[in-house]
Amino acid sequence: MNLVNRYLVKNESSGIFYVRLNIPPDLHHHFGIKALKRSLKTRDKLDAGINCLRFIQRYKHEFARVRSMPKNHRLGFITVKSNNSEVTIDTGDDEKDFELANKWQEQHTPIDTHQSSNQSLQSTALSVIVDKYCEEQESTNAWTEKSAQEYRAVYALLIDILGALITSIDLNYGLSRRYKETLLKIPPHLNKKSEYRGLSIGDIIALGHTPISTTTVKKHITRVGSLMSWAKRHGYIEDNVFEGLQLKSNKGKSAAKERYPFDQFDIDTIFKTNSRLKKEYQKWLPMLGYYTGARINELCQLHLSDIQKDGDFWYLDINDDTDDKRLKTTSSRRRVPIHNALVSSGFIQHVNDLTALDVSDRLFPELPSSRDGYAKNASRWFSTFKSDIGITDSKKSFHSFRHSFVDYLKAAKVEPHLISALMGHTDNSITTGRYGSGEWELDQLSESINKLPPHRQP
Repeated sequence: MNLVNRYLVKNESSGIFYVRLNIPPDLHHHFGIKALKRSLKTRDKLDAGINCLRFIQRYKHEFARVRSMPKNHRLGFITVKSNNSEVTIDTGDDEKDFELANKWQEQHTPIDTHQSSNQSLQSTALSVIVDKYCEEQESTNAWTEKSAQEYRAVYALLIDILGALITSIDLNYGLSRRYKETLLKIPPHLNKKSEYRGLSIGDIIALGHTPISTTTVKKHITRVGSLMSWAKRHGYIEDNVFEGLQLKSNKGKSAAKERYPFDQFDIDTIFKTNSRLKKEYQKWLPMLGYYTGARINELCQLHLSDIQKDGDFWYLDINDDTDDKRLKTTSSRRRVPIHNALVSSGFIQHVNDLTALDVSDRLFPELPSSRDGYAKNASRWFSTFKSDIGITDSKKSFHSFRHSFVDYLKAAKVEPHLISALMGHTDNSITTGRYGSGEWELDQLSESINKLPPHRQP
């Protein structure tokens, strides 16, 4: 309610709240008055604040409409609506028109805090809904720190586009369409480029800069959709008017094309060179990526205790059992057998040596934690490393090991459900095009993973 406090006025004798809204100086000549004042017919400050928001939003839309008219043109008439009623007022005097319109709307619009279509719904500022949603996600650790910042940035832009005073009862399909249409026009880095500071969304679009990518638009719409689904479940809105706004996917584009796998030449080049690297994580991460198909942060955050043995089988226990670890999904928890080639390359001996030193409980203690986990420095290093050795395709990254892993196992006729179990996804249909998951015995998984061809020694 801090936003509306400057608009609320309380009559000290009656206790009734009023809203006072100054008309922008450039519109004084249109309205013939400098301010609007209206009784909110309530002594309750919360009710007054909610209805104050509705009043201000309505007249700010009117201000925008008037600004689109010629500067010396008289307003001429005012059309006001309330529920299913509508009236046009034109007395020949702008100030009189506005006064009569204000009185008519006051008489025909019930002052309450509920939607007429559903008496159980209250008017709540969109900014309040956003805060409550984000606070819940953050308090339950549903988001990483990075995700929380990204989601909040998406919702800040939503409010910038729709208006700071927008409330739950204002949301409609027209507004959702406007949001989507605006997203398709805005350029990237709105909060980073100094040339955009102080400009409205409309002014920024008018500059004609290249808009954000379709992928980014889809991400924004998806995240706003999640917010609105939550708002509907929690009784803030009756309908999710942002549902179904998603853009169609590009024909012929599949998830498997987002990153390219390393081919045999790439892999030979990587392992011919990385044996000469001095830092332990630089030596072992590419080998672990190739032989396990694990994500880079899953490997960077491993504890020494996560390298375990069950019977005859060594395996990585990929988990989020400690506060410093994070996984992409709950199905990412899995056991991945350690390939025989990794054992013969000295990986288990390296783990035993670190355990004996008792300096750190982590496999790669030299990698510091950051907002996104432990992978930041390793990811940057690998990006530079692959370019230095001639792998310059931007579609190839450490994640390409994951795609190569799947390709090799498919070529070896490993069953899709076993590939799924090794990759840490639950949907087998995803595996055939991307990845998968499952719960299987270590001997089955070990047999499958050892069908991966050993890398060629330099």
